[in-house]
Amino acid sequence: MKPKILLRVTVFVTLFYAFGHVIGHLTRKQTTDPVDKEVIRQMEQYKFNVNGAMRSWDDFYVALSLDSALVLVVFASIFWMLSGMVEKYSSVVYILLWPILMCLIGFTITDFLYVFMIPTVTSLIICILIIAVMIQVRRHPDYTLKG
Repeated sequence: MKPKILLRVTVFVTLFYAFGHVIGHLTRKQTTDPVDKEVIRQMEQYKFNVNGAMRSWDDFYVALSLDSALVLVVFASIFWMLSGMVEKYSSVVYILLWPILMCLIGFTITDFLYVFMIPTVTSLIICILIIAVMIQVRRHPDYTLKG
């Protein structure tokens, strides 16, 4: 499969991952379990000073949840842009994919250790797609990595 197509597939898998984060964020308080409700209540109510602002653990949770979704949407848009560049600028695309791959490997590990299998597998699929693109790009006739 061509790198452009692989990157376009990566866009949609990444958007699925982002969508999962948004849905999880929006529904996280919709629980009937009294223990879950109490944990959420305590996370919201206990406030402490953070550099002059009173914040709760729930504030941090909200920020990290939304930050994760935003990062994934930005990655999806970057993958789309790179898909349009890959034929002409294969070396640049290859270099730009490295830091994104490192980030998503980190997501895969933390999802495996601390979350559950759907985000873990989704992140892993994105990593595999990126690696496949990188292998294809290295085989591209115009590929040159000068440093």
